[in-house]
Amino acid sequence: MPDSSNSIFDSTVIILSQEKVIEQTSSINIISSNSKQYEQQEKTAFSPPWEIGVVLFSVVLLAILKRVYAKKMSQYANAFISNRFIGQLTREERSSESMSVILLETMYFIIISVFVCSLYSYLNPTFILRGFNGFALFLLVLVALHLLKVIANNLIGWLLDINTIIRDFQFLNFLGHAATATALSPIVILVL
Repeated sequence: MPDSSNSIFDSTVIILSQEKVIEQTSSINIISSNSKQYEQQEKTAFSPPWEIGVVLFSVVLLAILKRVYAKKMSQYANAFISNRFIGQLTREERSSESMSVILLETMYFIIISVFVCSLYSYLNPTFILRGFNGFALFLLVLVALHLLKVIANNLIGWLLDINTIIRDFQFLNFLGHAATATALSPIVILVL
């Protein structure tokens, strides 16, 4: 008799342990499938490395501008707010050749290109040039259009003999570019 109860107990333990092993393997399978789905979601949640690199480059440009050209940046901000500083700043120096202007324009083109590329890929996901190629295309188009605008303005200023007005206008455009780049930087960073 004790053998039969022992064998029933042993068989019950074996059956329970097999059920526990089945439960554990099924829970491991569920966990592994959930972790695979989580990994796939994680991979799609991050931006491509080139976007992060480009945005970090623009943040470094902004930090350099803030650190090295702090006085110029405050003058640009005052000129953007009040028009009376524009004439003073354009008379002080050749503003288009200043290093701070070049860095701000570079930051403007980078931020606008990343923003337009992200916006266009969101609105038209079947766009042929995606990724860095699309960014480079938008950057080149924006730079070419800007250079065309500057050349046309200089030509009009030379033809009509209104060079000071054109310089003030170009400086006002530059201030608009600087303000746009500074305002869009946090938005681009948050979108990425």
